[in-house]
Amino acid sequence: MELVQRLETPGARAGLIGVSAASFLHGVVATTHEGMGWVRPWRFTSQQVRSISSCLAWHPGLYRQMAFCTAGIWLEFDTDASEIALEVQLDEESHGTAESLQLVDGDGPRRIHDGFSVTVGTTHAAPIIPIRVGEGKEATTVVAFSLSEIATTPVPAGIQHLPGIGEMRRVRLFLPCLRGCIIRTLFASPSSQLIPVPERPLLLVLGDSLAQGFVCDDPAFAWPTLVADELGLDVVNQGVGGQVVQVSSIADVPKRVSPAMVIVEYGGNYRYEPCRADVVRREIKTYLDLVERAWPTVPCTVMSTTWFSEKRWSTHPRSCFPEVASFLKEAAQNHKNMSFIDGMELLGARDAHLLADGLEHPNAEGNKLIAKRLLAHLHKEMPQKTCKNAPLPLDFAE
Repeated sequence: MELVQRLETPGARAGLIGVSAASFLHGVVATTHEGMGWVRPWRFTSQQVRSISSCLAWHPGLYRQMAFCTAGIWLEFDTDASEIALEVQLDEESHGTAESLQLVDGDGPRRIHDGFSVTVGTTHAAPIIPIRVGEGKEATTVVAFSLSEIATTPVPAGIQHLPGIGEMRRVRLFLPCLRGCIIRTLFASPSSQLIPVPERPLLLVLGDSLAQGFVCDDPAFAWPTLVADELGLDVVNQGVGGQVVQVSSIADVPKRVSPAMVIVEYGGNYRYEPCRADVVRREIKTYLDLVERAWPTVPCTVMSTTWFSEKRWSTHPRSCFPEVASFLKEAAQNHKNMSFIDGMELLGARDAHLLADGLEHPNAEGNKLIAKRLLAHLHKEMPQKTCKNAPLPLDFAE
């Protein structure tokens, strides 16, 4: 790859196009500067991070690690470049993530379950991990893609390019969903254009590891991203592995996020620990009351957890988990802008073969099925609202 060779050759980097990667971010709530031009994308506000890391949380250490993950965040731009490279530094993998991935790999070799993937036009390329290039002061780590090899699909009509310049393509570069990262420079082959794509209205997803994208093997295939893409929206994915309904986690989100649609997904993690039904019922009601108060005219779908296996870990005998779905349904029905769907309708026992870990986390095909059925629910329950921003597809017959 010529671009990588230029990055590895002293002095040759100056001939490349290089711009701040932060200019192309979608799905972020905030960014922080880490020095030397490095930028960290955030899907949570600083107040939210403090909240889910506090003593009010069930597992504050785990939740803080998950808050750094860049689930649902991507870079998007139009370009005539034949090659691109993103300068990145990956965070360490959390212990909770490593344990989940071990269930998938078993005793076999460790496979790549996350990374940086890219869509060029309508063609998608599987995730890759960063490589180190250059020496000395110019040494860095990048993910590099040959766009011309991936696809030749042009961008939508109306995008202009200069005479003599290559065909423009729309590129979406997905950041990892199971780790965090910082980004710096987006490089492109010489004499190229890199044009940011305007941000879209937002789908806000509040949930746990099912929303975050655990073990779907590609950040592009987490169901919140698939749903947002079909609706013509960007997504702020606030799924947190291991999370339950935590009232304080809403924090200052209403001040920072103005969604066109909200999806709330919780329930599965109540299985593992003792919890009182009266407390959980009250917390769920309060949480959904706060969501409605924050966005009273925004359509909101509340979903319970999808199918799971009791073979690896049975539900704790002092858990109120069997009642949680009914608590979510009851609370959602108190609000005119909310609808409820049982997660078992999205991924049920008949779909158990789509669980990547054999426990509760669906693979890429399972995430696609959840997205398909959830979109059908959205179209049925609130077509006049969902179609306001983008029409829902009608071909979702099973």
